[in-house]
Amino acid sequence: MDQDCPRRRGDLYSATVRHRCLQDDGPFNRGACFNIGAEAPSAELLCLMDGDLWVGEDWYQRCLDAIAGWKAAGVWKGAMLPYAGACYLDAEASERVVAGAAPSRSMRPTAYASVGGVLWIERALFVELGGYDPEYKGWGAEDNDLDRRLRERIGELPRMAIPLWHLFHEEPDKSGAQANLDRLAAKESP
Repeated sequence: MDQDCPRRRGDLYSATVRHRCLQDDGPFNRGACFNIGAEAPSAELLCLMDGDLWVGEDWYQRCLDAIAGWKAAGVWKGAMLPYAGACYLDAEASERVVAGAAPSRSMRPTAYASVGGVLWIERALFVELGGYDPEYKGWGAEDNDLDRRLRERIGELPRMAIPLWHLFHEEPDKSGAQANLDRLAAKESP
């Protein structure tokens, strides 16, 4: 899913990727994008991931193996956060990663206990929860809202003990962040 289609159409996606575009000139609506992407009728398991992450070529298989192991052990609850923390790369390191080099494994995560960036979730559970609330427009809080609803439904989400690598980019427009945080606070109030 992409909301920035006219500028980026075709430059990131191969013929094997089904690309859909949300035409909206307003603030970026990450939740609405993921909700539309989750409508894929054949998908039983969703990997909802931001485009500014690097995860390594074996990461997807490691995630699927972890889920299969939790299912075999009877402890899979339908969702997981596939990282222990995020390492934020600077512009130079990001350029090297995009060119094909792996980031330094000696880097330590700088953001722990985050709930954003990527989520693996069974499509049926995502639909049952109502997906992301599309009223969060612009930067922030939509992940926290879905995480709260997930925890109310299934308890603590399991995590994998591997880092995510966040690629450098200019700071997003956070002008709507306070309204999103206020929306989240109102939902969390008794």
